[in-house]
Amino acid sequence: MGKTTPAGTKLNSDDDFAMALLSEAYVGVVQGSAFSAPGHIRISTATSEAVLAAACTRIAEFVAALR
Repeated sequence: MGKTTPAGTKLNSDDDFAMALLSEAYVGVVQGSAFSAPGHIRISTATSEAVLAAACTRIAEFVAALR
């Protein structure tokens, strides 16, 4: 938390992170606070390995670009 995305979105919560990840990297996750785990995210694995690999790559690139 406390980071800023390349688009200028300030990340102050897991909800901010989930929304920015969706709008900027096109990866949908659920904020952990929805499951009593603030500061975390949840990812569904009910898809193909290829789709999961692509999503993980996008997440890694998104996180690496935070400042």
